[in-house]
Amino acid sequence: MAAFQKLYKDIYELGNTLHIRVDATRNGVEVPEACVQDGKIVLDISPRAIAKFQWVSDGLKFSTAFGGKVRNVQVPFASVLSIYNLETQLGFELAPREEVVNSHINRLT
Repeated sequence: MAAFQKLYKDIYELGNTLHIRVDATRNGVEVPEACVQDGKIVLDISPRAIAKFQWVSDGLKFSTAFGGKVRNVQVPFASVLSIYNLETQLGFELAPREEVVNSHINRLT
């Protein structure tokens, strides 16, 4: 999370636009299905494009407009495929993380 926050801050301070490409099929991703293409969505996460921005322990939460309608969005860090600066097209491709499926928690009784 700290590296993501630093990159966000660095690009923002340059006055540029930060975009992320997200695997919308991952658990915890909340985006409008109509905007997803081939299981992926690109989101402008610059301050002028979003509201109610929050860093949460496992990702980002914010609201933004899709087709003129404001929607809440949730993006776990594990679902982010790339982060890039729109103006320069420079950024980082991120290695996809394995999802934990059917994890079990042992409880003391």
